[in-house]
Amino acid sequence: MKIRVPSRTCSLLAIIVLAACSESAPEHPLRIELGRLSGSQAKACGWVAAGGETDAGWACAQAADAAGQAFWFAIQGHGVDSEVWDAIGRDAHGMRYHLQYDSNPYGEASLMPRYFRDTCLGAFRVRKDEGTRLQCSRARIETRQMQAPAQ
Repeated sequence: MKIRVPSRTCSLLAIIVLAACSESAPEHPLRIELGRLSGSQAKACGWVAAGGETDAGWACAQAADAAGQAFWFAIQGHGVDSEVWDAIGRDAHGMRYHLQYDSNPYGEASLMPRYFRDTCLGAFRVRKDEGTRLQCSRARIETRQMQAPAQ
């Protein structure tokens, strides 16, 4: 049995579905910070969820860094009671950084997301032991801690 739906109704349903699909969740605070640090023209080498494939993003980050191009690459870690991410990047002026994000670093009832940023002086490294982590082989001693906007 065929159900006949007037074309006008189909058009209205299509518009509603498209409008609902275009509503996107707010951008993740780490993505905003990566864009701010590396610049709007930076190459996005990867946003990899925990346990995801990192090889292509790592290769992209290494190639962009070797070419002196602005880029960023982020990998989600395994937090005990919070969302954690490691990211590396470079801005258009050659400043290289390692950024760590923790949605709740102190494990308290209220979320107090934080970024911890180091300036990289040595090579970037990827460590694959208990989950994948990004690092700098040599970083500036001071770590800048910044309050991140809550999601």
